[in-house]
Order: sequence, then structure tokens, then C-alpha cells
Amino acid sequence: MALLTREEIVEALERLGELAQSQGQHIELVAVGGAVMVLAYNARQATHDIDVAILSPREARIVRDLAKKVAAERGWAEDWLNDGAKGYLVGISAGDVIFSATGIEVRAPTVE
Repeated sequence: MALLTREEIVEALERLGELAQSQGQHIELVAVGGAVMVLAYNARQATHDIDVAILSPREARIVRDLAKKVAAERGWAEDWLNDGAKGYLVGISAGDVIFSATGIEVRAPTVE
């Protein structure tokens, strides 16, 4: 998969939020890894995917399905939004909001 730029990440997350709202959902994510470096700190120009922990909705499948729709629209791999990182996390605390749009809020993890 090609690298996702800040602009592409923002556009995709906005679309993800729009799709969620159209279904009466609100997505809350905690991003980890490269996406945080791109969105919060401008420390990188791009990342391969967006690693997240899905906080809401409770049924993570909803977010995965919506992310697949965004991938199809953009011609991206279905795993551009990847919640596999949760397997490496021991507890997670939602920190500062690093992205917010209609239907979606993305936070960085706390430094704890």
C-alpha cells in the first residue's frame, strides 16, 4: 500500500465520520503509531496505515465495515484503518483530540 499523506488521512477520516453519522453512529478512536506522528506532531509526512483502538461504537465491526467502504471509494487496501494494534496495548487511555469531524473523533493515547 502506498503511503497516506496527512491530507489523505484527513479526507478518509472525514468520510468515515460522514458514513457513521448517516447510520446514526459516532466513531471514537485512539490512534497509535505513525498516524499520531502525522496528525498530532507533524513529525512525519505520511504513514502506511492508521493503527487504532476502537472505543465507540461498541461493535468494532461497524467501524471496520465503514472503513472498507472508504477503501473501496479511494482504491485503497481494506486495512488502511487497522485495529490490530489493540493486541499490543495493555490498557489504553484516550488523550488529546488530534482529529475531529462530523461523526468521528480521534485521540492520541496518553503518555502514561
